[in-house]
Amino acid sequence: MSKELPRESKLASRHRELGSDLEDWNGMGTAWSYDSNADDEHNAVREGVGMFDMSPLKKVHIRGADSAVVVDHLITRKMEQIYTGKSAYGAVLNEEGGVCDDAIIANNGDEYLLVHGTGESMEMLQDSAQGKNVDIEFDDDMHDISVQGPKSVLLLNAHMPINLSSLIIFTSKRRKFLVIHVQFLALATQESVDMKFLLAQITFVMFGTTLSAKVWCHVHSIHWIKFVLKRHCCSLVTI
Repeated sequence: MSKELPRESKLASRHRELGSDLEDWNGMGTAWSYDSNADDEHNAVREGVGMFDMSPLKKVHIRGADSAVVVDHLITRKMEQIYTGKSAYGAVLNEEGGVCDDAIIANNGDEYLLVHGTGESMEMLQDSAQGKNVDIEFDDDMHDISVQGPKSVLLLNAHMPINLSSLIIFTSKRRKFLVIHVQFLALATQESVDMKFLLAQITFVMFGTTLSAKVWCHVHSIHWIKFVLKRHCCSLVTI
């Protein structure tokens, strides 16, 4: 990557260590490949578990009295059916009825969280919000880690205070994992690590026979995620 981009993942230095040139995706340097063998990485995800930094996806908080009306207008899903703790995937359409983006919207109870790609979701959201009692906040401090593969639950459950297998498809839990993360790091490094609160939201999505988890987290301290990536030689890993 030669040009300077407006957005940067907190894991950028780790990606460079693994051999990535950090190509542009959605205004952020993205690890499309590493120095490792691509066939080995493919097999790791199909047979074990892989971790992907999907932080170039944009995260937007939608709050306010009219937030439910706004998100229902934005996406091609009946958002009144998406109860607290559940998420919906769907298309975002423009005024001509054409698909201009796709997105996941999570109902967090006190807000909706919109996660979208390179399309026009923000523009369509702002149009939907005109004249409504709603607050829209783009949050580039929130990072997005995809953990994919048949052993993804095994990897994550070892470090979580809840049994992730109990979640059904497209449901989520928001938890503060400060104690869990500090204990995990202390066990590995034999030293205490001072970490701020890390608010993580776990959403499961089933792709055929492969279980995938999304971890959306405010990375006030990125030490834990960096450690997991380094510990498991990831990018991708077979366990």
